[in-house]
Amino acid sequence: MHYVVIPANIAQALAHVPRGRVVGSVNGIAYRLAIHRFKETGTPYLMLGLPLLRAAKAKLDDTVRITIQPDPEPDDIDMPEELVVALAQDAVAEKKFTALTPGIQRSLAYYVRSAKTEDTRIKRSLEMLRKVVNNELRVQRNAAKRGTLKS
Repeated sequence: MHYVVIPANIAQALAHVPRGRVVGSVNGIAYRLAIHRFKETGTPYLMLGLPLLRAAKAKLDDTVRITIQPDPEPDDIDMPEELVVALAQDAVAEKKFTALTPGIQRSLAYYVRSAKTEDTRIKRSLEMLRKVVNNELRVQRNAAKRGTLKS
């Protein structure tokens, strides 16, 4: 896991950020991320994925320049085109997808977007929406067990 600890004074200034969503840059490469906290200490940090680090040309032990500020649109989700098209073609899938929390929607959109080829993004979109419609996602199965699943 690659991460950057958020200094205490900056974390305090960001304490009331909606849903802990922030925007900024690493060496000038833009990001939209969530603030995480270590279980043991509660220390806030940003988890930086390899694609972001590669784009920022950052390597282990490099000094990087990071900017951070509250996300003005914390519920906005970067939807890949393939997923948008698949949702537009299936009203049931769209209804169930939009009923998911923004965080789950964001994770599913990332799963689709992270595929390198268009064919794989299409395949992932269709597979993921089939699972959403059939309540096969782990979060949906867990909600069903708790009796909190929304149809």
